[in-house]
Amino acid sequence: MSGNSSVPMQQRMPQGQRVANPAAMQAAAAARAQAMRQGAAPARPGGAPMARPANGQAPRPNGQNLTPAQRQAMAQRQAMAAQAQARAQGQAPAQAAPVAPNAQAAANNEANHCHIIARTPVYDAHRVVQMYRLRFSSGNKFVTERVLPQHVASIIDDYFIKRSIVNFVGTKAKALIMMPVNPALIPLVKKGVASRLVLQIPSYQEPSVQVVDFMSKIKRFGIRFAVDLMDVMQRGWLKGILHIEYIMINMGNQGAWQLAVFQKLKVKAPWLKIIAYGTSEATLLKMSLSYRADLVISPMSTSTMTFKQSPALLEPFQADIMSLAHELFLPKINFPVFKKYLSENRAILKIIIYHVHRFKKVDLRVLGNLSDIYKYLLESEPIPSFTVILIHGLLTHYTKCVQSASLHVIDELYRRILIHGYFTEYVVRRMPNASAEDRHYSFQTGAFSLLPEILLKSMEELTADRYLFAITRHINNKDSLVGRTIQCLDDMESNNLPGVFDYAKTFKVPSARLWAAYEDAIIQANEFMISLQVTQGQR
Repeated sequence: MSGNSSVPMQQRMPQGQRVANPAAMQAAAAARAQAMRQGAAPARPGGAPMARPANGQAPRPNGQNLTPAQRQAMAQRQAMAAQAQARAQGQAPAQAAPVAPNAQAAANNEANHCHIIARTPVYDAHRVVQMYRLRFSSGNKFVTERVLPQHVASIIDDYFIKRSIVNFVGTKAKALIMMPVNPALIPLVKKGVASRLVLQIPSYQEPSVQVVDFMSKIKRFGIRFAVDLMDVMQRGWLKGILHIEYIMINMGNQGAWQLAVFQKLKVKAPWLKIIAYGTSEATLLKMSLSYRADLVISPMSTSTMTFKQSPALLEPFQADIMSLAHELFLPKINFPVFKKYLSENRAILKIIIYHVHRFKKVDLRVLGNLSDIYKYLLESEPIPSFTVILIHGLLTHYTKCVQSASLHVIDELYRRILIHGYFTEYVVRRMPNASAEDRHYSFQTGAFSLLPEILLKSMEELTADRYLFAITRHINNKDSLVGRTIQCLDDMESNNLPGVFDYAKTFKVPSARLWAAYEDAIIQANEFMISLQVTQGQR
C-alpha cells in the first residue's frame, strides 16, 4: 500500500462518478416493495406510478396517471400522427420507388448504345476500297461525329466482338471510326482484331501525356490513328505525331493551303498519308490518280468506270435480262421463266448453293440439283432471290469489258444494290400501314432504283424506253411508301439527317428502327459478297 492510503475511497474514484448513499437505496427499495403490494407498477424516475393491468401485461398510458408534461407530449404525438395520415391520403405526392441496380445499368447501356448512321468507302488510286468510314450516333442521340468516351465500349463490344466487323466492312477492308482514345479499346486488343480499326481522333480530345502514352502501347497491336490536319496545327497533336499514320484533309476548307502545310509536315514525318474528303467525287478521283492524296472518302459511281470495249456491246445481253426483270414488276409473277434462266446460266448455282448452305444453314442434300434449288428459292424468298440472280447477270457482263481498276467499282455497286433492296423490304414489310402492293414490290423496286447506274443511262433515257415502263413507273413514283423509303436510304447514305427524321415523323417509325434496318441490310449484303468472293476464288 502506498503512503497516502488514508485518503478516502471516493476521492480515488473516477471523476464524475457519484457515490451511492446506502440509506437512500434502502428507502427506494422499501417504496418499490410497498407499491408492488398495493398493485401499482414501479414509478419511473420523476414520474407517478402507473396502474398495472390485471392480466400482467405492461401498462399503456391513458392520460390518467401521467404528469402534465407527459400528457402534453402525448397530445403533440397524436397531432403529428393525424397530420401524417392526412398527407398520406392524397395531400402529399407519392415518393418514387427506388430503381433497381440492374434496371439502372440497363438504362445506361441503352443510352450509350450507338448505331451506324452512314457508311462511305475509302479507296486508293487503283479504286481498291481500303476502308469504310463508319459514322456512329452519339449513343441514342442521332448526331454524327460526336462519339463520347462512354460510347466507345458499346461500339467495340457490339460491332467488333459480338458482331464481327467483317459484317460491316467485308473481309479485307478496315473500319475508319471517329472516337476518342481511352482504355475501352483494350478488349479489342485482347480479341485480336485491333488491326481492323483505324481510329480518327475527335477534335475535342486533347493530346495529354496519358493519351499519347496509351496510343504508343496499343499501336503495337495493329490499331492505326488518324487526325485532322487542323487539329495537328491548332490543338498540339504534333507531340503525338510519332503514333499517327493518317492525316485527314477537308478539301472544302482551304484545301490547297492544307496540302501545302502537309508537304512541310511530311518532311519531318515521311510516313504520314493523306485521306482527302469534303469535295466532289471527280475532284477527289483526280487527286487520287495524281497521287496528291493516298486515300479519298467518296461514293463510287459507275460514271467513273473506264472500259476496254464500248458499253454498247452489252446492250443485247442487258435486253434479255431486263425482259426477265419486267416479270418481277407484274402483279402475278411467272416464276417458271427464272428456272429456264438458271438452267442456261449454271455458273450462278454455285454461288447460290454456297450462300444458302453457309448463311441460311440449309443442308446440302436439299440442294442436290437444279429442280431442288429452284424449289427451295420458290418456297423461301422468291422475289429477293430472283432479283439478285438477275442483278448478278447484269453486272457479270461488265467484268468482261472494263479496266481492272473499275472492277472494284462494280463490286461496290453490287453492295449498294443489295443494301437498297434489303433495306426497302425490311422497312416496308414492317410498316403497319403498308399495302399489299407496297410489300409485293418493295425489294425489287429498292434494288432497281439504281437502274441508271446499272445500265449506264440517264433516268430520262430509261423513262423513254417503253419496254422498261413497268419498272420505271415504280422507280419514279417518289410519293409512294416504297419511293419515300428509297429516298430515306439515300438521305442516310448522304448524311442528310433532317430528311431521315422527316420520314420517321411522317410514317411514325422510330428512328432507331431505320438505322437498325440499315445495319441489317449491310450485313446481308456483305454475306452475299463473301459468298461471291469465295466461289470465284477471290479469298
